[in-house]
Amino acid sequence: MREGTRQGVLQSVPRRSVIKLKINVTPNFTTMVTGHGNIESYLHKYKILDNPMCSCKSGEQTVDHILFDCKLLEQERDSLKAKILRTENCPVSKNKCNKI
Repeated sequence: MREGTRQGVLQSVPRRSVIKLKINVTPNFTTMVTGHGNIESYLHKYKILDNPMCSCKSGEQTVDHILFDCKLLEQERDSLKAKILRTENCPVSKNKCNKI
């Protein structure tokens, strides 16, 4: 790629300083977004753990399981749903999220 072409492309991409996201990017956030990290199913895939099951014993510990199904996180999930519904920032259900 020629230098002039690359500059043109980079100029059309908004600068990070202009984009003001209120997201605290933590290792846990990155794991939830990418599915790569300290999740039992991911560690099991690479033979780091023998078992992909969640400690709630109701399924494999995947990102979807943690966000939507884990019995151990029901209280946190209910609190998050209430906050989202109050502020109308984001869809709550997985089905609505998948439609975006």
